[in-house]
Amino acid sequence: MAQRAPAGDPRHELGRRAEALACDRLVAAGLEVVARNWRCRHGEIDLVATAPGLVVFCEVKARRSSVYGTPAAAVTWRKQARLRALAAAWLAATDHPPGRVRFDVITVAWPRGSVPASPSEFTAILTAAPTPAAAHGRSPQQSGQTRR
Repeated sequence: MAQRAPAGDPRHELGRRAEALACDRLVAAGLEVVARNWRCRHGEIDLVATAPGLVVFCEVKARRSSVYGTPAAAVTWRKQARLRALAAAWLAATDHPPGRVRFDVITVAWPRGSVPASPSEFTAILTAAPTPAAAHGRSPQQSGQTRR
């Protein structure tokens, strides 16, 4: 699992500020943010937002430059699998009623010394609902399941 930047690290501040922008974007879209930085043994979900009949699991990625790739490129298939496992864990740990599940990636480009570009949202990078196999950290292919 990736290491978190120490609290005094500028990357931590960039991530915190990007998450605040992402929260504003989700609220403006009519969602209620119900969890920030929710953690369990599988890792951490940046944001969880809800609307009637919908739960949105949101990964926030911010970058100062594209030298190491775009923020969205950092959401690899492994990260997607981890997000599915985290979503299954969150659903199991909360009393949220069943409904649709959506996975979003909100990216923020924030060059040094400038204001951030408006957050870009890539909705539904993962279209399948979390599966029991995902709750155990296995991909659908490893467990014999396929995407719905």
